[in-house]
Amino acid sequence: MRFLAILIVFFPLAMAFPRLGLHEGYTRLVFDLEKGVQYQISQTPDTLTLRFTGTRPAASDTDVGSPQVASYQVVPTPQGANVFVRLRPSVEVKTFLLEDGSRRRLVVD
Repeated sequence: MRFLAILIVFFPLAMAFPRLGLHEGYTRLVFDLEKGVQYQISQTPDTLTLRFTGTRPAASDTDVGSPQVASYQVVPTPQGANVFVRLRPSVEVKTFLLEDGSRRRLVVD
């Protein structure tokens, strides 16, 4: 048991990128960002694009199926990753950044 605790301290579990929350009236994507990770956000009517530098998440393509978000795709790049969020028609996107010491969370509703 002690061995397992030591492994968890030295090899923390990877967090999902992004974490997904389905709520009544909105869908939330949360990106946990280490210190030094930079991001840019752009939007077209049907796609929200987030470009991250300084992080290396695994590739993924996830169907969400919520009233606001159809799916999202994480595409690793040499500098970081691009995340493409496929939006449903007429969706309003809100973003904010939460900071806690050296860690930050980018929240996209």
